[in-house]
Amino acid sequence: MSLGEPPTVSIATLGCKVNQAESDAYAQRFTDAGFRLVPAEEPADVCVVNSCTVTNTGDHKSRQLIQRLRRANPDSLLAVTGCYAAVAPLQVERHTGADLIAGLAQKDELVELVKERLVERGVPLPRAVPVEELIRAAPRTRLNVKVQDGCNDFCTYCIVPFSRGRARSIPLEEVVRQVRRAAREGYQEVVLTGVNMTAYGRDGGTNFGALLEAVLERTAIPRVRLSSIEPFKFDTAWLPLWSSGRLCRHLHLPLQSGCDATLRRMRRRYDSTAFARLVEGIRAAVPGVAIWTDVIAGFPGETDEEFEASYRFIEGMDFAGIHVFRFSPRTGTKAASMDGRVPDRVKKARSERLLRLSEAGKRRFASRLVGSVQQVLFEQPGEGLTDNYVRVRAAGGRPNTFGRVRITGLAADGAQGELA
Repeated sequence: MSLGEPPTVSIATLGCKVNQAESDAYAQRFTDAGFRLVPAEEPADVCVVNSCTVTNTGDHKSRQLIQRLRRANPDSLLAVTGCYAAVAPLQVERHTGADLIAGLAQKDELVELVKERLVERGVPLPRAVPVEELIRAAPRTRLNVKVQDGCNDFCTYCIVPFSRGRARSIPLEEVVRQVRRAAREGYQEVVLTGVNMTAYGRDGGTNFGALLEAVLERTAIPRVRLSSIEPFKFDTAWLPLWSSGRLCRHLHLPLQSGCDATLRRMRRRYDSTAFARLVEGIRAAVPGVAIWTDVIAGFPGETDEEFEASYRFIEGMDFAGIHVFRFSPRTGTKAASMDGRVPDRVKKARSERLLRLSEAGKRRFASRLVGSVQQVLFEQPGEGLTDNYVRVRAAGGRPNTFGRVRITGLAADGAQGELA
């Protein structure tokens, strides 16, 4: 660090949109505290890793990233936060050489903890100057706004209730403030994100529908998109809000399996009939909506018959896209010790069939747009997304602007068209 210069900080992020939103919040707080933000790949006086632990692979990737940053920045203050730091702080300390570990109880105090460690090292602290500009940990066209954290459901395969704690909501006024700020900064879209968003407000006498209504009524942001949202708490009374035209016709409803026996072992709180009924109601209320989902292939005890039942159900749901995961036992979850482990070769074959089903669904959904005119938010020159999550290429589109695009045909990963 040069004499008289503010200390630099980099923030590297692994995992979900909630982590991305939290990293953006860290970037803002460090900048307000007088630090200078630099890209994660550049040397920095303070290196922050926002880690992931959703699977054992997530742990491994987190360790690799932390160790790589330690080698590249041997004299830096290396701070680790996020879910891996929350569930395995001793493992992080033992295997990574991190100087500071901020787990579940400490992550909101990360900036203050970093400042304390710098003082211990004899590093002069920067002068805090709150910045009006919206600071991001990484540049993106849309802004992730965290509205909720934690989960009370304890699905048998999931470590999140242990890594993020009980469900809790960001105050409605704070969410509205963040969305208003994004609109002032020129963002055209925000993504409301949380670990279990349908639990929003249960700790404060409100609900997720009231939050959506407040964002639509009290902000001028052109587009509001939702990240993954649990199906068993989705209230169809919220659906009239989509008539505003500002809520994106794109819902990601994690199914995990189309077989009821498997769903019971997963401790999911619905069956395939209830899920299909919900999707039918959404499609009736929101024409053109894209329904995406998550599916786990090879959950313990999933027989060939159960997988075939699940596959037929998923095929009949006509999803616009499927995120496919091969089951990976996560240490600390009930599923990790379940009997009936599915061989890796079987999991691979099942996941490949599901991935082919996903690709067919994406092309089928995109083909329905051919001949229509769609509003596309361009993320980079000539490429962007419709509100129902079809990637469109159209020459002349400028980043962070909307364009009306006539869809003329399909592309490898979406559709192509021309500005109308």
